[in-house]
Amino acid sequence: MKKSYLILPLIIMLYGGCSLKNGLLQKDKLYEKALIHSKEGAIYNSLELKASIIATHLNTFLEECKHCQSERFLVAIYIDNDSSDKKKQGYYNSYYTLTLNGKAPLSVKELSYDDDLIKIAPFRNPWAHYYLIDFARDDKPSLNLRYQSKSYGGTVLHFKKD
Repeated sequence: MKKSYLILPLIIMLYGGCSLKNGLLQKDKLYEKALIHSKEGAIYNSLELKASIIATHLNTFLEECKHCQSERFLVAIYIDNDSSDKKKQGYYNSYYTLTLNGKAPLSVKELSYDDDLIKIAPFRNPWAHYYLIDFARDDKPSLNLRYQSKSYGGTVLHFKKD
């Protein structure tokens, strides 16, 4: 008799647990697309990380960006020993530059860490500065986002258009 009390809940859990799909088990399509269209790069000096960049090309998967007149990226920038002046940190640090196929950005908007756009980012770093950056529209099939340091070299993130 005791065994039947143990077997019945086990059977219910096995069949019930396998057949139900709630929000926790469903795939997040937006996250998957953001992950596919994200690239990461770093700048090192003597095996020491000096800066890192994570960029997501938004034009390729966000509906509101597909018909933009610019190439739009969500960019996270972390710089080791960044400026103590808040106005000169991250993208605004004068020792680093960011270009797309050799061209400077058209606009840069700093985002707060709580911004909804950052929630779709596949990689989140609480120490990074996040930006929504627009570059001139480029008809080339590939895009090269270059993050360059004046002292330590640079890194290039390669994106293919869909």
